[in-house]
Amino acid sequence: VCLVIASEGFRCPFIGYLKIGECHVLRKVDVVKLEQNGTKSRQLRQVVMGKITAPDSFGEISVISQEAMTCTIVTSTHCWLGIIRPEKILELPDVTRKLMLQTTQRTFGHLTQDDIRREYVSQETRKEWTDFKNDIVHRVISKKKHRRAHNE
Repeated sequence: VCLVIASEGFRCPFIGYLKIGECHVLRKVDVVKLEQNGTKSRQLRQVVMGKITAPDSFGEISVISQEAMTCTIVTSTHCWLGIIRPEKILELPDVTRKLMLQTTQRTFGHLTQDDIRREYVSQETRKEWTDFKNDIVHRVISKKKHRRAHNE
C-alpha cells in the first residue's frame, strides 16, 4: 500500500527520518495529452523522480522555513519513520535551526520543469513499450491455446 507522507505545494507535517524502508519522490508536471478524439487537454501529472532510503531525511526546509514542499513523498515499501513535529523545532534555539538548514538540501529541488518533462516522457515511453509487448505476448499465447483446443 502506497501512503502519501508529504505533498508538493503544502508544508511538510514533520521532519521525517527514514529508519526502515523506501519512499518515492514525486514531482508535478503539466503535460499536454492527445485524446482519442484528436483534442488536446492539459493535465497535471506526478512523475517519480527518485527515491529516498534509510537513513535519509526530508521536510527540514519546509518545517524550519515554514515553506511548501517542492516534492511529494510516498512510501514504496513498508517504512518506519522517526519524526520531529514543527512545534518541537520552534522550541529549539535559533542557532540550532540555522545549523539544521545549513546541513540539508531540498530533495530533488534542483530539477527544472524540463528535467521533469523529460523523465515523464521517458517513463510513459517505457510504459507504452511494456504494454505493447505484453499485448503481443498475450495474443500469441491466446492463439496457441486456441489452435491447441481446435486441433484436439
